[in-house]
Amino acid sequence: MPELPLDRHVVVCSTDSDDVSGQFARELPAHRLEGNTEDLRLNARLHAVRLPHIVALYLAYGCEVRSSYDHTATSVWIQMPVSGSLRMQVSDTEFVCTTGQASVTSASGRVAMTWSHDCATLAFRIERRALEDELESLIDGPVEQPLRFEPVMDLASERVRSWFAIATSFTEELNAGSGLLEHPRVVTHAERLLLRGLLLSQPHSYSALLRDELPESTPWHVRAAVRLLEDRPEHSYTAVSLARDVGVGARALQDGFRQYVHASPMQFLRGARLNRVRADLLATTPATTTVADIAHRWGFAHLGRFAQYYRARYGESPSDTLRASG
Repeated sequence: MPELPLDRHVVVCSTDSDDVSGQFARELPAHRLEGNTEDLRLNARLHAVRLPHIVALYLAYGCEVRSSYDHTATSVWIQMPVSGSLRMQVSDTEFVCTTGQASVTSASGRVAMTWSHDCATLAFRIERRALEDELESLIDGPVEQPLRFEPVMDLASERVRSWFAIATSFTEELNAGSGLLEHPRVVTHAERLLLRGLLLSQPHSYSALLRDELPESTPWHVRAAVRLLEDRPEHSYTAVSLARDVGVGARALQDGFRQYVHASPMQFLRGARLNRVRADLLATTPATTTVADIAHRWGFAHLGRFAQYYRARYGESPSDTLRASG
């Protein structure tokens, strides 16, 4: 058998459903198999390594199986298939993860999964507080609203692909043992690299504050306005109402955006909405929703103009994106 990720850290290797359910639940709280487990032909494996703020895992069931867990807001959970496919249902959103697409679960709620018979995943459970500490350091300000990641991690993105390569190398070093990651000071820096890399590569509710065009000298009222637009892009803002929300005049806000964001507040809002639309289109299928439903959800009232904006930004129509995701 070829080497498996973290194969020096086996928690369970079993064909017994009770044994598998019990051991998996110890590492993955509230995790459970669905349906009649007596009929399953399991050949399950769970490997795990615990670090101060991250748990690295390798999971496989060895047959097609359905499982679920109740995700809590105390952690962020990433699953990256290394073989097969994993169908995810998070609240009302459903999407399929393959070797080119991973999932990021950051909000509380029930998560249901259907594993293909050949599916195996490399996973990371990350302590939310540690992520938020790194985020506060990066934005030089408090994390006042929940940190929410886009649920689909697309490995076609250069930054995401780079993060995935670092994460994979990290697990290989952990598995090798007797290396620098045995040293507490080194593992702390390695963890921070993973945490910061995730914050800088995977889109989330604070991404705008981490973009290169927002220098350290950006005034707080501009940062606050950007955060509002990223957190609630579906809201019906105007330049005047946005300025009032952050406690400055409309002219001051317009000037601040022009200087530090290189766009007007409403142009920035349109981009934030388009990002949310694209994430939803990639995370669903034509059988469960329509382009119009998603566009309206994020504040686009005129579908013709929305389609023009979308094509200009992403080089394809929103309907093409939705069809490809299905």
